[in-house]
Amino acid sequence: MCKKLFLSLCLLLSFVSSVYVHAYTYLYSHGFGGIGLRYHWYKQKNNRFTKLLFGQHYIFCNDNIKVVKFNDAKFGFIPCYLPNSCLGQDADIAVLSNGYDEVDDEDIILFGVSRGAATASNFVARHNPERIKALILESPFDYAERGIDGFLNIFRLNRLPRSKNFCKSVFYRFSSYDQDGIHPRDIVENINPDLPVLLVCSKEDIVIPYQSTVNLYQQLIETGHEHVYLLVLDRGWHARLLWSADGERYQNVVHAFYRRYGLPHDADFAERGQADFERCRPSIQELQEEKNVTHKELKDTLEEVHVREHRANILSKLSMPFKMVYATIKNSIEYIKTKLRS
Repeated sequence: MCKKLFLSLCLLLSFVSSVYVHAYTYLYSHGFGGIGLRYHWYKQKNNRFTKLLFGQHYIFCNDNIKVVKFNDAKFGFIPCYLPNSCLGQDADIAVLSNGYDEVDDEDIILFGVSRGAATASNFVARHNPERIKALILESPFDYAERGIDGFLNIFRLNRLPRSKNFCKSVFYRFSSYDQDGIHPRDIVENINPDLPVLLVCSKEDIVIPYQSTVNLYQQLIETGHEHVYLLVLDRGWHARLLWSADGERYQNVVHAFYRRYGLPHDADFAERGQADFERCRPSIQELQEEKNVTHKELKDTLEEVHVREHRANILSKLSMPFKMVYATIKNSIEYIKTKLRS
């Protein structure tokens, strides 16, 4: 009798636990140039190795994650396949819509990064999906041209008018992007005003300027959205905000946002982020004052320091395999010399 009671209790606890863990699905909408693998960076890590590999901060509170892979991730592993690239327009919206439909009877927290954030914004504004309970947009652009200019800015092609125009003409010619197509700024006001929305951006982002995200926030405020929040970070490179110097602040504010709307969260993180979260509803006047104060500073720093640092980071990553080969050969030679001497 006791054994049956114990087993019944275990089954009940298991059921309750599974209901809690899988109460929400995180629908992850990745950025341009990715293939959807970075969702690991946003989920909770369980050991030191994964924390070292993917960072210690997290904003996904369970492992019930649905990854949306856009068509420009050719064959699922080749990023930036140009003929299928449309930067958040109709084809991307259709892919995200299919991903939403594949989540069975569960409430959804939709999270998007860069192009994925713009797609998420367009999808929610166009279809008003009922099961999405919160929308988190990291570095969304208001107009896709800003993203194109941003990628050119990394290598300073924006300073060479002919090179800039040539690169743009190649993208327009061979991609699926429609200059007259849908952009987030066109329909963002159609997002359900009762849907909680958190926009996150960084002043150091040279791919999607933070003002582009601020513009979306301003549109939502002007159209009566009372559940929209804006977190502007001082530090953080594009699509790497959670691993920046302000990553912990980002994490804590997201959990405070979750707590505000009764979503799964870490109570300790939410408490730490509450003060910052309370400041994530700036008025239009405050935004204008901030823009006037920081305009010259951003112009000076982003053109020089941040572009150089971003390019150095990319070159460092590209050279990493060669450094590893060099280190292996060097260590092997040293090992052989030591053996010969002995």
